[in-house]
Parts: sequence; structure tokens; C-alpha cells
Amino acid sequence: PPLLMAAQEGHLEVLRQLLDAQADPDRGDPAADGETPLTTVLSEGPEGPRLQLLRRLVEAMADPHQARPDGKTPLALLMEEPLRSSKDAEALRSCLETSKRRKR
Repeated sequence: PPLLMAAQEGHLEVLRQLLDAQADPDRGDPAADGETPLTTVLSEGPEGPRLQLLRRLVEAMADPHQARPDGKTPLALLMEEPLRSSKDAEALRSCLETSKRRKR
């Protein structure tokens, strides 16, 4: 799916345009091991625009609880490694805030 590819390649403007056009932020690709745009950004997205991509996806209400086939959720991916920077802490905070909004 185009949104997944934009997330993987770090194309923030393309990702923004697709989300503005109502692309589903949770649509994964069965051929890509069930990765969603959010899990892709967290597991293999480029470091530079990672936080901006993540922020845009969570603003579009990407589900931080949607697990990959291996059972890992976006929140679990964030917690696998120690927080290396304030950007990682910001990413975790964004996911947690989205999680709270989705439960309401």
C-alpha cells in the first residue's frame, strides 16, 4: 500500500498527502509480514524523519495496539530498546496519548 511505502521510505510529504486523502493509517500489507505504517516507522523507518512520521500517524489515529503477526505492537516496539534520546521519549508519549484517546 502507498501509505506503508511512504512510511518505510520516510517520505513525510507523501505520507501527509495520503492521510489527508483519507488513507487508512492502520492498513497493513500481508506480504510485508503484517507491518502497518506505524510499526514500519518504529521498526525500520529512517531515523531522521522518524518522529515526524510517527507524530503524523498518531494524529491520524493509527492504532498503537494493532499487533503484527509476531504479536508485537507499536508500543512494544518502542519499549524493546532503552530510550536513546528525547525523540524516543517523545515518540512513546505520543503513542501513549493516542492510546488513551482510542479507549474513550
